Amino acid sequence: VGDALFSSYYRGQLALGLGEPAEFQKFIGALRSALPIALRLHPRAPASKRASLERTLRRFGARPLTWLPGGNGWELELDGLEPELQKEAKRVLHEAAGSGLLCRQEAVSMLPALVLAARPGERVLDLCASPGSKTMQLLEALGAPYFANAAAPAAAA
Repeated sequence: VGDALFSSYYRGQLALGLGEPAEFQKFIGALRSALPIALRLHPRAPASKRASLERTLRRFGARPLTWLPGGNGWELELDGLEPELQKEAKRVLHEAAGSGLLCRQEAVSMLPALVLAARPGERVLDLCASPGSKTMQLLEALGAPYFANAAAPAAAA
């Protein structure tokens, strides 16, 4: 039932211009394809650790997001990897995130801080939803110390 409703809904969206069956199938295929994993490297990470992580990311087939300054943004398609390499990639990403070398963040979520172009000395009120990756990106751009009230409400008092 769910698949039929899904297809029926999108067939009814005339503004999408999906009247041709081949176009509709291509559209549905795009909706069902997995998004690549996007991540941001911590700009203040030690150079040697960052270089090592970048080499590892390239070995997994990751590509830099060239539109994000500083070479901080990367994209990785896990689905295209062999199972053992995929398992290793997930382990490396988990460890690197846990050690603060990278932050998982969708590429589209990297855009607000980039467009805002906040500079050190400016004040920014971030009212975005959690988990806080845009906040971290803004703090990095501002050269500010990392502090978030939500994680430690008593620290704000």
